[in-house]
Amino acid sequence: MTAPLQTLASPHPEPEAQASVRCRACQSQATEVFYRVPNIPTNSVILLCNREDAVGFPRGRMELTLCRRCGFVFNASFEPVLAEYSSRYEEI
Repeated sequence: MTAPLQTLASPHPEPEAQASVRCRACQSQATEVFYRVPNIPTNSVILLCNREDAVGFPRGRMELTLCRRCGFVFNASFEPVLAEYSSRYEEI
């Protein structure tokens, strides 16, 4: 038996309880969200030319989720269509 997960403080109220999602690594449903950010930029390493572009940049949700079976941590709300990987991507 595992100990209860200590939830980190979130700057936003938690949404109503939702069904657990399957782990992306082992497909277990023994998962638990431990940190949420509902409105976060979808990329963090793209240099934008001006403030308007930065303010208007796509945003998504982050729900860091722990799999109690295998220990994998993933963003259960990741939406690949919102992420941009292009020549504007600044990470080396």
